[in-house]
Amino acid sequence: TFYGGVSKFDGKAFTNFTKDGIIEGIETYNFCEDNKGNIWFSAEGYGVYRYDGKNFMQFTTDNGLASNVVQSILEDNKGQVWFGTWQGISLYDGEKFASREFSVSQLRKNSLRATVRGETFVAEKHVTRLDVKAVTYHQLVVEEISGVSWIRVFLDI
Repeated sequence: TFYGGVSKFDGKAFTNFTKDGIIEGIETYNFCEDNKGNIWFSAEGYGVYRYDGKNFMQFTTDNGLASNVVQSILEDNKGQVWFGTWQGISLYDGEKFASREFSVSQLRKNSLRATVRGETFVAEKHVTRLDVKAVTYHQLVVEEISGVSWIRVFLDI
């Protein structure tokens, strides 16, 4: 929610975890339920939270998240949770984060030049496909095809 924080309805009343001081940040969004029933969500500038139905666990850059500003959350078919942030992409495998900086250095009508993991993107070396969607710069799609994980990041152009 924008400026309302996170609340839970128990069938009779609402409990606002933000007002009760459990959740930092009043802008919360990007909710995702993983295959274990945990609810993941971002809190603007305060990283992400995982709620297991009883307790909240906060994850920030101190835990390995690429940025405390998270714009998208997605679980892949391996149960790994992916986070699209302002500073790059993070993967949580259930124990730790692997984060990689992703920056676009050149964007043309039919090409993209970017740096991921410190390796410069080279068209001859990396297979690419251009998908452009308006107003979805924060969308992240992760697929596994023939044992290889593919990441698609949609940019607002």
